[in-house]
Amino acid sequence: MNVQTIDQPDAAACLLQPPRSEILRALRQPGSAASVARELGLPRQRVTYHVRQLEKHGLLDHVEDRRVGNCMERVVRARAARFMISPRVLGELGLDRDALADRFSSAYLVASASAAAETVAAQREAARAADRKLATLTLESKVAFADPAVQAAF
Repeated sequence: MNVQTIDQPDAAACLLQPPRSEILRALRQPGSAASVARELGLPRQRVTYHVRQLEKHGLLDHVEDRRVGNCMERVVRARAARFMISPRVLGELGLDRDALADRFSSAYLVASASAAAETVAAQREAARAADRKLATLTLESKVAFADPAVQAAF
């Protein structure tokens, strides 16, 4: 799956403004602001503004310019099919597992998962830049307890 990690606060803010997520979804296939406006039922000028902002923040790629009647139409495509906002975007407000004393807490688990996601995203980008594949391995487990007393004893 094609995933782009957003690691700049301004790009995250751009992505989160309505109706930009819908515009990105519509532009998984190349299209113009006019084609997206028709698909979403929005004014073309409004979509054009949002497309320019998404492109400015690196969320859209220019594909081509094509002539439609007497006008040139800019065709763009979403840079990725899915996006992930890096925990780094939050800066000091983000989770820091080193600052958590309870290594068995759910907050520590979430902080660890955030750190892992950020590390893998950086490695993916480095592998992509080197035109190489990134080998990964995922281990999952499920822990269940017979009753709350057994869980508390754990």
